[in-house]
Amino acid sequence: MDTLRLLKQIASPKKLRLTITHGLAGCGKTTASTALLLNDESGGTIRLRSDVERKRLFGLTATAKSNSMLDGGIYNQDAHLLTYRHLHDLAKALLAAGWSVIVDAAFLKRSERNTFSDLAAETGAKFCILAPQSSVDELRKRITKRLNKGQDASEATLEVLEKQISVIEPLDDYERSCLLQVNENPSASN
Repeated sequence: MDTLRLLKQIASPKKLRLTITHGLAGCGKTTASTALLLNDESGGTIRLRSDVERKRLFGLTATAKSNSMLDGGIYNQDAHLLTYRHLHDLAKALLAAGWSVIVDAAFLKRSERNTFSDLAAETGAKFCILAPQSSVDELRKRITKRLNKGQDASEATLEVLEKQISVIEPLDDYERSCLLQVNENPSASN
């Protein structure tokens, strides 16, 4: 980074941003959030992955298998609420420390998204949503491929996908106005 650009950054610091992802298992949330991280030339963004944080909360490593059933174990409703509360608390602390934050989670329910939108407003951060889209057939292929590799923090199965399809709440007008497009080429700017 040249000196003039560094001085400009110091004189007018980048506005904090709280970005959440939204979408079904396998839609590309982690890929999109990775691209967003790589496009941040300032290095001032931290990503929180629900799949990883959930496992940390329950004493597991990121790629450990929990052997939980659908809606059971570390995926029951109480665990879900605990995970989202934990993500909220971490994001709040990071924003207060001057970091922009990406929260990589499904955010299927509007109430979950509203909680993070409110946090952005409370902290003065810009609120954004990454919502990659794929066909259901493509989602099924990606989930099957990911499960066969067995090296991802996500434990989503085809059964999980079917449940998500039945409960996902679409983005409202305000949320659509917060959509962020990410160039997946890290050498390109946002």
